[in-house]
Amino acid sequence: MKKAAKAFTLLEVLIAMAILATVLIAAIQAQNFSVSTFARSKFFSSAPLLAQGLLSEFEMRRKLTSELVSGTGTEEFNGYTWKIESAEGPLEGTKKLTVRISNPQLSPERDYIVTYYVLEN
Repeated sequence: MKKAAKAFTLLEVLIAMAILATVLIAAIQAQNFSVSTFARSKFFSSAPLLAQGLLSEFEMRRKLTSELVSGTGTEEFNGYTWKIESAEGPLEGTKKLTVRISNPQLSPERDYIVTYYVLEN
């Protein structure tokens, strides 16, 4: 009498494939979450630097030029866009500047907003 060959049943193979698929889906979702979190953290750490540079440029010139009002980033700020809006400040003789920095490449799109008050000359 011959011994029956040891093999996996179809049910065992299907269960193993289901477990493997579940693990792979979880790993892919974790990777996607990690990449998107990195992109958001990079934006929220570099957007303040861009805003600070724009406001420093304004302080040197003491007026809004077409270069400062809106634009797109270059080099380390590639893909970023900014817009500076000017309005009357809450006190007489003050001006309110709102700097809005966006990155349309992020999903959902994120904005970094800084409000800056200056004395008018």
